Amino acid sequence: QAASAIVNSGAITWGSIDSVPVALGLTAQRKRLSTNDVSQLIATAINNDATTRDVTARANGTTYAISNALIADVSEGGQVKAE
Repeated sequence: QAASAIVNSGAITWGSIDSVPVALGLTAQRKRLSTNDVSQLIATAINNDATTRDVTARANGTTYAISNALIADVSEGGQVKAE
């Protein structure tokens, strides 16, 4: 029979939790690109209380994809390069 024990871990402190966004804004530093030009995308989460936060980085859970790799390429960090 397995022994059971009670372990006192002390106080548990919870950090703040990011609110769930209701919209996402996506802008680019440059709107038009020629071959080999680059532009950084900027992703902004918009919360229901109208506060915003930058979620551009992959570390914030944002992923990028492009539907036609013959036109442009997009990096993990949101940098677009025209082909």
